[in-house]
Amino acid sequence: MLNNRLALAGPDGGEVPLPLTLLLLRRGSGEPFYYGVTLMPSASNNPSPDSSVYVFTASFLSEEKKVANAAHELYGHAYFYELKKQGLNVNPNHTRAIIGYGTEKDSLLGELQYPIYGNTNQLLEETIEKMVKESLENYFDRINE
Repeated sequence: MLNNRLALAGPDGGEVPLPLTLLLLRRGSGEPFYYGVTLMPSASNNPSPDSSVYVFTASFLSEEKKVANAAHELYGHAYFYELKKQGLNVNPNHTRAIIGYGTEKDSLLGELQYPIYGNTNQLLEETIEKMVKESLENYFDRINE
């Protein structure tokens, strides 16, 4: 449970300090914010403070968006982290790289070429898309019973 000291109650009952990026989950701060984050041990971005995996979803989201976000974080990042731990060759992180180049004309410099960046971890992206869709279908089936 989050508290005012920006810490989490750990599995042993002690406090686990939260990384600064989780401050971005606070809405209305004037800063960009994340809808969710998965903290994984030894991650280069948003590392877990210990050997556990932590998943956070912003509390201000609608129920529908919480379902979609939880599916994204749990069935995408956390699931791929566990698969990687078991020796599978998967990456639990979004990756971006140059996927092409565009051109534009400048009156002074002539034709300029610029890189176009895109997601390159296709397996993760496809899995997240599939699991979010399935989770939302289950959510709507439940609320429409």
